[in-house]
Amino acid sequence: MSVSIEVHPSIYVLIGCPGSGKGTFAQTIKSEGYDHVSTGDITREELKNKTEFGLKYQYAILNHVIGGIPFDEIQRLVEQRLEMAVSGQRGVILDGYPKTQEQCELLDSFIQKNKLEKKVVFVLIDVNEENAIDRILYRQTCENCGKIYNSKFSPPITPEKCDVCHATVTGRMDDNINGTRKRIDEFQDKMRPVIEYYTNSERLSTLDGNAPPEICLKNFFNFHRSINTKA
Repeated sequence: MSVSIEVHPSIYVLIGCPGSGKGTFAQTIKSEGYDHVSTGDITREELKNKTEFGLKYQYAILNHVIGGIPFDEIQRLVEQRLEMAVSGQRGVILDGYPKTQEQCELLDSFIQKNKLEKKVVFVLIDVNEENAIDRILYRQTCENCGKIYNSKFSPPITPEKCDVCHATVTGRMDDNINGTRKRIDEFQDKMRPVIEYYTNSERLSTLDGNAPPEICLKNFFNFHRSINTKA
């Protein structure tokens, strides 16, 4: 049975290379009833909790190997969270999914099954490589609540302490210059079919992600508000 959910849009699909700001954008609207579903966060959580999945795909998770985790395993994790959000009358911010045309088609099937065609927004955050690298190398995340900081552009008020919950704020061990360039190159190569899939169907909106972070956030929030105004 299909269900409707109150927030609009019901699903954001955020597409952008590492460092484009997808996670930061997601934070700006989570309080409005959205669950942030990041495939990177999901898999790292599995590894942190030492689940069978996390231990089995430890190398792929730590090294951001696109295609390193079987398609059906990622699909299972994402669908679980989509179903939980929809059944709980919440919206979803998809970050890092879909990564293949097949996943695009499966997501379309989910959207059609739940009659959400008019409540899904696909957004490409366009950012150049150097800006993305700067954001990744200086990125910090609260170990407790997940709030994202940048030690160069937007550090916490107290060094290494979250402004919100006061837990420890740290950088990710895998955020280094060589690994970052590799991840961006892989994104440009592997995500081209996904971008073309949504561009060809005229469903993809593009936001400039090269402005200073506070301007990018303002632009995204204004974009979100404009969609709600049309709802």
